[in-house]
Amino acid sequence: MIELADIKIPDSLGSLPSLITDAHKVMKVLDVFDRVCVPSCDTTTALGRRTDTMSMAKFDQLFTMSKNRKKPCDIKIRHN
Repeated sequence: MIELADIKIPDSLGSLPSLITDAHKVMKVLDVFDRVCVPSCDTTTALGRRTDTMSMAKFDQLFTMSKNRKKPCDIKIRHN
């Protein structure tokens, strides 16, 4: 893999104008993608490379509105 550009995504509305200054980098990356990336002719191989996704029930547990502190956090990194 080759790094095509270093683009910082703004984390607030105040820093959103900085994305405009990087617009030429975004356009360059999109141009390379359109010219170089070729869709796979062998769809069965491409579909076989995909990984299983998280079930919707498990996904919904990550974003509950509950404020229960005893609820386990599935995305927390645990060290043994």
